[in-house]
Amino acid sequence: MCSSDLITISRPDGRNATLSRPDQPERHVALHRRDLAELLAEELRRLDPDEIYSQVLSWYADGEAGHGGGTGNGGGPAAAAGTERG
Repeated sequence: MCSSDLITISRPDGRNATLSRPDQPERHVALHRRDLAELLAEELRRLDPDEIYSQVLSWYADGEAGHGGGTGNGGGPAAAAGTERG
C-alpha cells in the first residue's frame, strides 16, 4: 500500500468529519460526539477478565495475607497466581 492509497478520516472541529479516499471526492459526514459515560461504558464492555488480579483478591479475601504468605516462604499472591520466582 502506498501513500496514495490511504483512506483518511479527519475531524478537526470535533463534530463534522471529512472522509478522503483516492480517486473519490471528499465527503463530509456529521458524527455524533459521545459523552464520557458512553465512552467509558464501551471500554468496560470490552475488558477481558484479569485472572491474576482475581486470584490476588481471592487470596486476600480468604485471609491468607495475614498468615505469612508474603514473607518469601512460597506463599502470597504471586504463588497463587503461578508467577512466584524462585
